[in-house]
Amino acid sequence: MNVRIKTKIFFLALGALATCAITLGFARGRLIDKHIIKSESSGSKASVTKPLAFTHTSSPFLKSQTPMDANTTERHFTGRSIKNEKAVKLSDSIVVARIVSLGERDLGAPGQSYYGDVKVAVIQIIKGAAPKEMSLSLTVQVLSSKFAEEKPEVNQRYIIFLQKPAPSVKIGIKLLQATEENINSVTSLAASIRKK
Repeated sequence: MNVRIKTKIFFLALGALATCAITLGFARGRLIDKHIIKSESSGSKASVTKPLAFTHTSSPFLKSQTPMDANTTERHFTGRSIKNEKAVKLSDSIVVARIVSLGERDLGAPGQSYYGDVKVAVIQIIKGAAPKEMSLSLTVQVLSSKFAEEKPEVNQRYIIFLQKPAPSVKIGIKLLQATEENINSVTSLAASIRKK
């Protein structure tokens, strides 16, 4: 065989191998997600990892993820890898809101849970504008434990950083517990960024 044919065969085989690897990785993630959903719906406490959250867009955040200290007592929610200052700059609105319902959990990208109809009641607006009640979507990163985020709880208050890519579309890119300290910190940060 001449070199050209060998090269073509090599690259075809390499492409087929890469396709198989990607397909298997995706299938593994979907199976794990289905197992987590099945465990939660059956009331079983034996899930693969604790639930987490993350953005469901093919965004630059995925490349900026850094492992978090597993020994920390701080609770992590959607967008845990996005620094507060960056989240303030990226968001169209920031609100303090109570989660009324999470809606149905769906499979997101591998390692993520997607909540497409989260209903919230807005208590305070820190940046931008928002109605008193609204629906939004968010994701919760469930794999790996280094990037784990908790599923937000119904009837709890959170600071929600929102992006609005279209008039009727609202995406929660980051959630923080609505403690007085966090609210004051984010309010000050938003005010200082507005002045620049």
